[in-house]
Amino acid sequence: MFIDKLQAYIDELLEVNNFKDASFNGLQVEGKQVINKVITASTASLASINFAIEQQADVLLVHHGLMWKGDNPCITGVYKKRLKALMDHDINLLAYHLPLDANKALGNNSYLCSVIDGVNTDYINSNDASSIAMTTHLKEAKSAQDLALTLAKALNCKVEIINNKDKLQDIAVCSGSGSFLLDNVKSFTYDALITGDVNEQTYHLAYENNITVLALGHASSEQDGIRLLGNKLKTDLNLQVIHFQEQKELLSTFVVKDSQ
Repeated sequence: MFIDKLQAYIDELLEVNNFKDASFNGLQVEGKQVINKVITASTASLASINFAIEQQADVLLVHHGLMWKGDNPCITGVYKKRLKALMDHDINLLAYHLPLDANKALGNNSYLCSVIDGVNTDYINSNDASSIAMTTHLKEAKSAQDLALTLAKALNCKVEIINNKDKLQDIAVCSGSGSFLLDNVKSFTYDALITGDVNEQTYHLAYENNITVLALGHASSEQDGIRLLGNKLKTDLNLQVIHFQEQKELLSTFVVKDSQ
């Protein structure tokens, strides 16, 4: 298969042109034209690039790429090391950021909703994929600790609970850095927010507005969209696909923060 055909397939699948994004979505580094083996990873880290080299891959497909609008364009430091490693081994780098977060079939947010058995899942602005975040409803209310344990087991990560409460049912979900949703608390009508990482002010807003926040870690909240996309490429395009999982501490306990 040719790399331009793969990019066109993913662009259409994720409806890339419908999103305004800080990421340059699509082909960020051009390598060989004919491709057979794809490595998927959350981030174009040196570790994932080295894994792609070890596997003699033709493509590294990631959620967080190397090229971001507004970044310093100088090719120095670790950025040089990453770029040189890709180019020395003729590896294509494909990156998809918000279009992957928002995709209803494969995206990070929809996957998190499915992990907690959410129903009636929709975008936070109903039927508007560009709003990225999603909302979901639990058929039976669950405690923050029950949700945290479910997420921790499914994602193999630790979960931090802010404002530990029982009887959570209407949930907002935004992978990555989603705590901005609490900045305008007048419009936040959900019992809880599931996200990756949080700002300092999130702790205060959660307590003061009686909202529970479950923070999974940025990387842990965004491993599975790219993995699911890779699985679809394997099935639909008959490509060899291997997912690279960044090494992180395995689940032992989850931290509970309570006001009492």
